[in-house]
Amino acid sequence: MKVTIIIDHHPSNKSNFKCTYHQHFPISMISFFFLLSYLEFCSCFQFLQIGFQNRLQHISGGLVSSSRTFVPLHQISASSCSGQRSALFTPVVAACRSSSALCASNVENTIDTPTEPDSNKDSMLVENRDDVGKSILSLAIPALLALSIDPLMTLVDTIFVGRYPGSEASSSEALAGMGSASALLTLAFYVMNFLATATAPLVGRKRSEGDENGAISTASRALSLSMLLGLALAVILIFCGPTVLLDAMGADYTGPAGREAAEDFVIVRAFAAPAVLVSGAASGVLRGFLDTLTPTIVLTLANVVNLCLDVLLVQYLGMGTTGAALATTTAECVCAGSYLLILAGIIPLPSEVWRGDDKSEDNDHNANMKLPRMIPSLSVPSWSEFQPLLTASSAIFLRSAAIQLSLVTAAATVARDTLSYTSSSDAVMITSAAVAAHQIALQLWMLCSFITDSLAAASQALIADAIGQRSPTAVRNISLTVFQYGAVLGMVLGAILAFGAYGPSHVLIGLFTSDETTQELLFTVMGLVVVAQPVNALVFVGDGVLQGASEFVYQAKTMVLSSGVAMTTFFCDTDF
Repeated sequence: MKVTIIIDHHPSNKSNFKCTYHQHFPISMISFFFLLSYLEFCSCFQFLQIGFQNRLQHISGGLVSSSRTFVPLHQISASSCSGQRSALFTPVVAACRSSSALCASNVENTIDTPTEPDSNKDSMLVENRDDVGKSILSLAIPALLALSIDPLMTLVDTIFVGRYPGSEASSSEALAGMGSASALLTLAFYVMNFLATATAPLVGRKRSEGDENGAISTASRALSLSMLLGLALAVILIFCGPTVLLDAMGADYTGPAGREAAEDFVIVRAFAAPAVLVSGAASGVLRGFLDTLTPTIVLTLANVVNLCLDVLLVQYLGMGTTGAALATTTAECVCAGSYLLILAGIIPLPSEVWRGDDKSEDNDHNANMKLPRMIPSLSVPSWSEFQPLLTASSAIFLRSAAIQLSLVTAAATVARDTLSYTSSSDAVMITSAAVAAHQIALQLWMLCSFITDSLAAASQALIADAIGQRSPTAVRNISLTVFQYGAVLGMVLGAILAFGAYGPSHVLIGLFTSDETTQELLFTVMGLVVVAQPVNALVFVGDGVLQGASEFVYQAKTMVLSSGVAMTTFFCDTDF
């Protein structure tokens, strides 16, 4: 079998991609976002060029024929394919007309029609293109709310600290300290939170195949491992965060007040490390059971707690960054505790309570989904039980470490670039303003990325479900539709940011800080955040498709390659 996919991009020109340097503002961090997104986007579609169906053969061992036996892909007849549209992603397919091409209609007629209906009641399998969009949106909309709520907590903290920095620091100094601390915590939590990504497709595949015990076992191991890793991470952050790690982040360059704010923020937030990792693993378990509504409800509760505490601690008590850290830490602990109580069956599943007694299929595809009781397991698993989770987690850890190391290096470089000013006080002032502007821009970029990631979460769950049901047609339809949605969403987000930053009122510029220097620098860098959104959207959607297919090792290789090229450009380009 051969599927020809022509992609309109030029990987050979990657080295010519160049970001500009503004005389009074180091834009390297946001420039890096754009460069990295571009490189991963190219790498993702290079993967698609080899034919996604070949990868499905490796994953599933073949495709389901009408007699429910496995048929290798190269043995599938394609005699009826001539002249019909083919391939996985038609927006990027220029030519696929040969008799050897795998056509959607042929796949349906030849390999995807079972003699008996599948009895798995928990399946959300969709092979009809008309139903794909509805299925994606039924998962993506709750996931959008859930994924947006998490960065909103940090965004709310940023707004409150920028407006009410406390008595010990100015607005720019408090934001600069919080920016250095947040970059460190983002690195630690993101890299160690690989279980959230690994758990969802593994649990989803087991559930879709009808192996409920296997799904429960995988979920229990993931919860236990997240607790242990969270405790270890908390110890490291408490003892090393205020000293060695913040030094590496360039916190000294934000001035004494900024450094003190960063230390307080890191120490308080470190206590939430177990809660953050447990919440990530638990949300992955729920996505594996095609439930994205429960995480939305739980995270909404956590965000309300965070907002109320920000008002009390930051605005009224004047605790500055320490108050913001206490608010977020408390909210994250509430979130983790709620997840554990839900999975243990102690409190009702919020998604079932929300739906009430209406269990009709038209009301929700997941209405009949039953969530078994799952608690952390401390028993030692066999290698065969633990190997899939360990392999996936290791690959995701490597991928996360590569991108976060690059982002942290960019943030530290911004802090160290004090430029050439006549006095050290001017240098500290400009550096604090630059780091503060990057902190705001980073949070806006992360918020948009989490919004786009809702489509990735939906595609991840649905792709894993379709592969568990051995249906390449569903895989193709889901992938095609989610890429189309991603392209539109990316352009919409870019337009919203552009209007907010460069519109008549410049609402995004004035919302976060009243410091004029920080506002001017933020105005300079927002253009790159805007331009990057369409590419970012396709990157995140591609991530979801590949993760649903359990292509974690390939993703790790892609990210290491992309980060390597970006880091080389970052260090070697003197204008960067």
